Amino acid sequence: MALPTPLAPPAVPVEADITPWLGTYERSSVRMEVLDGPVLRTTVTGPLAKLLPQATTELPMTAVAPDLYVVRPPESQTWIPVTFYTLPDGARYVHHGVRATPKVG
Repeated sequence: MALPTPLAPPAVPVEADITPWLGTYERSSVRMEVLDGPVLRTTVTGPLAKLLPQATTELPMTAVAPDLYVVRPPESQTWIPVTFYTLPDGARYVHHGVRATPKVG
């Protein structure tokens, strides 16, 4: 059985509008800001922030689909998905780093 193809930016750029997903998403110890560019700014907050040499990182996002982007930290060889979705009640979330984070602003 063949392994699935790893997630990566598409060969042909995807036209996607980041506007609906712009804003701040937050959960315990992490704040994520989706900025125009598109860029994902992640800030570790609370006591964990004191343990890190750099609490904030910014990663450019590349669209794979209208609600799916990928980022790649400088020290990584693999792309990490950033998935946006809206619940039936209208609440918006970003799913990144194996965690779901609600939009707060």
